[in-house]
Amino acid sequence: MISLNPDFVGTLDLVSDKIKREERDLDKKNEDPIERLKNRGRGRNSALRRYLRKRGSKNVIDEKRVKAETLRREQKSRVQGKIRQEREELGPALARFVKK
Repeated sequence: MISLNPDFVGTLDLVSDKIKREERDLDKKNEDPIERLKNRGRGRNSALRRYLRKRGSKNVIDEKRVKAETLRREQKSRVQGKIRQEREELGPALARFVKK
């Protein structure tokens, strides 16, 4: 007959879990919140716009806000350039069907 030690069954090996977490933390670089928002532009309420909106007061200017606003301007100019290029490729007849 097979029997199991009831003190051993159901316990977690916490030491190895702590070691694994520390190793993962050492491998990971520091995360920049602006960098995380950078590539997630989906629709009108993108993560970057939501961040700027929830940031609150418009009179307070810090370096995070300035960086986020410059990223937003860059994204906007990139999108406008892409739309302009598509309109030029399609010509005047089909330009009205380009998504804005």
